[in-house]
Amino acid sequence: MTWVMRCILQKPIQTRNWQILGTNLKNWGSSFRMSHVDDHPNASGIISDIQKFSLHDGPGIRTTVFMKGCNMHCHWCHNPESLGFQPDIVFYRTRCIDCQACYQICPTGALTKKENERNFDRSLCNHCHRCVQHCPSGALCLIGNEMTVDEVVSLVAADLPYYVASGGGVTISGGEPFLQPKFVAELLKQCQALGIHTAIESNMSAPLQVIEPALLHLNMIFCDIKIFDDQVHEKETGVSNQMILENIRQVSARKIPLVIRTPLIPGVTDSRENISQIATWISQNTVAEYYELLTYNPLAPAKYENLGLPYKLGKVNPLRKDKINDLVAAASACGIPVVCERI
Repeated sequence: MTWVMRCILQKPIQTRNWQILGTNLKNWGSSFRMSHVDDHPNASGIISDIQKFSLHDGPGIRTTVFMKGCNMHCHWCHNPESLGFQPDIVFYRTRCIDCQACYQICPTGALTKKENERNFDRSLCNHCHRCVQHCPSGALCLIGNEMTVDEVVSLVAADLPYYVASGGGVTISGGEPFLQPKFVAELLKQCQALGIHTAIESNMSAPLQVIEPALLHLNMIFCDIKIFDDQVHEKETGVSNQMILENIRQVSARKIPLVIRTPLIPGVTDSRENISQIATWISQNTVAEYYELLTYNPLAPAKYENLGLPYKLGKVNPLRKDKINDLVAAASACGIPVVCERI
């Protein structure tokens, strides 16, 4: 069951500019940014989605808050709607009822129909979002909403009985949550004050001083080590993994329950050598609860099409069961608990 904000917006979203934090971008990890909205005393953040009754983002029944914006450019990302910092228009062709309201309302001619084919030329779009407001079927939706901490807490707290009954809580995901660190820290603080179990899913590439305020209010952390070789990691994600590894080491030393994950992307992260190197590092440098291998999500390409984005990974076949079992065995041989579920 999903609570979706992005198809019920009544007015265009007004967002502010984004600010580069620091000057040493190589060390910070490829233009690490945060939002000016984060600077307001009553912090607000840019949210791409809020998913209720989530069962795969931590223990129990959870509400997952997806922050918008990411500093990495993994070409296999299964949440491309959360990559950009600004609101995005999604076009679900199968929902279109051909009412032609969007063609008539669009001031730039970005939406057209030729030979029974509906087209959305995003290069002509001026982001007025009138098409979204006038679409009766939800074929055109806006992803990205500015919300205050209080607004999000109100939605999260509504399911408190489910959290208590199941041992669940709230998980902050993305995108990369620490691009909006003040908002995230305040959201976690208020949720924890209500007795809600808190967790975060992060790539851990932010400077430690950016992450630290949130650590005070976290009951669990999920983070990725995608590729162990630093040069390959930077090539595939745009970010060095050196700060990531150091942050994970520092966080683990603080005894916050930690789960480390690797997405098994065919031809990129799924080599036995890569998994063994990561598992060895985990066993020597952390006290992680377990190491989780996430299998490739074949549904991602459709998301890219709806956003008008190319899927650079191309057509790939999901890993065979025997291949997955071999990788699990390789990781387990390093003496750490290993689990593997689909993403």
